[in-house]
Amino acid sequence: MNIKAILAAATSIYICSALVGCGDSLPKNQQELESGLNSISEEDFENGNETEKPAESIDADESISEAATEEPIEETAYTPSDEIVNADFSSGLIQIGNDVFRNGGYYTVDQFIAEYGDRYDTSEIVPDGFIQPNTSKSFSIASLDNPEIKVCVYYDSRNIETDENKIRIGDTIVTYVSASGQYASDNCWYPTGIKESAEGYEYSDIPAFLEKIGFVSVTQDQINNEYFKNYGMYWEEFTNRLVATDSGYGDIIFRERGSEQNIAGFYPIFEYDFSFNPETLKIYTFKNNTYALGKIMIGDLDEYTHIE
Repeated sequence: MNIKAILAAATSIYICSALVGCGDSLPKNQQELESGLNSISEEDFENGNETEKPAESIDADESISEAATEEPIEETAYTPSDEIVNADFSSGLIQIGNDVFRNGGYYTVDQFIAEYGDRYDTSEIVPDGFIQPNTSKSFSIASLDNPEIKVCVYYDSRNIETDENKIRIGDTIVTYVSASGQYASDNCWYPTGIKESAEGYEYSDIPAFLEKIGFVSVTQDQINNEYFKNYGMYWEEFTNRLVATDSGYGDIIFRERGSEQNIAGFYPIFEYDFSFNPETLKIYTFKNNTYALGKIMIGDLDEYTHIE
């Protein structure tokens, strides 16, 4: 291989990556380093002419590539706190990075900013702005200590009485938060210390784990009639979403009621979900959905819970 071919091949190995979005981790975007090698003659290569500029470009892009691929967070940078490890599923607690938040409608946006505004960039939030009644929205905040730690905050104007067609954002209710960004699954924990990546959990161990803490096994058909009242129970669901393989994926779902009424007067429902591949039985994520507001929460819920 001649010198020109060698240098041309060398330019194809440099990559930059970019990550954007609230709640989504996007694939890396690759950009090949462009050069003017094709315009340089073999004679110039052999005589050493016209090679200085491409070499300088390669050196510059090499330093950029090294900076871009350097991991800003080590996997061991954050650990679950005693608070989250000792928390019950009815607490609604979630730890992201070093901070513990409470899902379920226990803060207004004003209260949330007062609690976390000194540690997160809340400049995206305009509490004196307005949204319409019966509206749910979200905003993104990043840690001031480590911008790679990102949190999506969901707020809702339901159950706020008003005679107007607008509600001040600061008065709306924060229903739940979730980790977002490239490092979400490695830096987020739920009650009892379960990592969002479900690290350390096997499919076969989950029923015994849930039954030990009081959850009752039911079928998916048994929970359909009174969907949101079925807490203190767990069941298995399968969904054909991987059409190419027809394998779909499975979920072990369990639901718990909040231990305290939230600021809207409801006991929130927390739905937790181990997702797994049904062919390999490998568990690959653990997630939470929170139902904090609305008429679905009205009723005699005590009939369905194991909480005394």
